[in-house]
Amino acid sequence: RVGGRENIPIDIRLVSASNQDLEEAVRRGEFRQDLFYRLNVVPVRLPDLKDRREDIPLLVHHFLQKFASQHGEPPRRFDNDAMRVLMTHSWPGNVRELENAVEHALTMGRGTVLTPDDLPASVTAPERDVVEEAAIDNLPLAEVERRYILRILEKMEGHQIKTSEILGIDRRTLYRRLRQYGHGAASRGGLDDDLMDEGIGNRIGAGATT
Repeated sequence: RVGGRENIPIDIRLVSASNQDLEEAVRRGEFRQDLFYRLNVVPVRLPDLKDRREDIPLLVHHFLQKFASQHGEPPRRFDNDAMRVLMTHSWPGNVRELENAVEHALTMGRGTVLTPDDLPASVTAPERDVVEEAAIDNLPLAEVERRYILRILEKMEGHQIKTSEILGIDRRTLYRRLRQYGHGAASRGGLDDDLMDEGIGNRIGAGATT
């Protein structure tokens, strides 16, 4: 006990978490060094949700089950378009933001299948931006596709495999689209023509179109 003179033995396991860089906070004098070293015995660094998107479907399923159980109703599900939106969002609020988005959709949605319209505007904004741009500028379909693909590629920080998975197309199709757009990623990170001709690459979307 603080201020006490007698040692009191205890047997506990303490698990703590922080969304701040505590080492940097110690250097700035904003966090006690002795407390940091007491807590930092076995550190576990959890990547941001945007860096482990493969976890999103599992987390969504968990939250759908959780809220269904809380409200005593059958679990609902998201349609493919809504899941694509969830997979492409950058999730600055990480898992808590995802949980809130699922709860929002369950509150706003009326059917057993949830759609992008049931999600918060903050989550669907990038996709709606493309649609609004198309309506305002009277864009042809090819230009809408180009903007959408490049926007998803930007959100995936240039990672072509993740981009092709989210778009639901083959990586080779994505490569050809980027080359068609004159995008630098096609020359920096794409498969070369010889490999493409031999059919070597990661086949991501089973129902891909070329």
